[in-house]
Amino acid sequence: IAWDAVVQRIVSQSGAVIKISNSDELLPRTRERVCTITGTLAQVHCAQRLVSQQLATVAAGGGEEPVEVNPQGARALKLVLPHVSVGVIIGKGGEVIRGLMSETGANVQISNVDEKIEATQERIVNVSGTVLACDTAMAPVLEALRKMERCLQAHCAPSAEPPVPLPAAGAVGSGQQEAAEEDGSS
Repeated sequence: IAWDAVVQRIVSQSGAVIKISNSDELLPRTRERVCTITGTLAQVHCAQRLVSQQLATVAAGGGEEPVEVNPQGARALKLVLPHVSVGVIIGKGGEVIRGLMSETGANVQISNVDEKIEATQERIVNVSGTVLACDTAMAPVLEALRKMERCLQAHCAPSAEPPVPLPAAGAVGSGQQEAAEEDGSS
């Protein structure tokens, strides 16, 4: 597969900027590479879905052209987020993360504080379930991160209220989302 052409196609379709880590730049304690997606709320969410679709295509034995993904098929995403950002996903007493899982059907697990990546102060957020559940869960997660970014820029306290889901949209803390997927191509 000509991965450069695949990435260029996804960039063209989404409008996002995508950077794939080198084969020797892996998530700590894994064999997984990182895909950094930068752009607007809609661009990041669109690119994330296209990257996931491409990885599912390859896992199914397909090539460069994506195939239709079964919305009830399995998906697992790993988001690499700054330690200070995960609180808005957890919410006060865990209410946001519980609501997110209840409303979307996705399983959302956040690495413990003692498991954060020391060099970057980042934590891993695992989102798993059906393709539909994971894609649905991404919008409010990204929206919560966008709200937090705006609050930080305005010097206000982020709200612990559950994020409002947006159809086919999401947002990111600093305009970036780093996602690593278990794709077997590491």
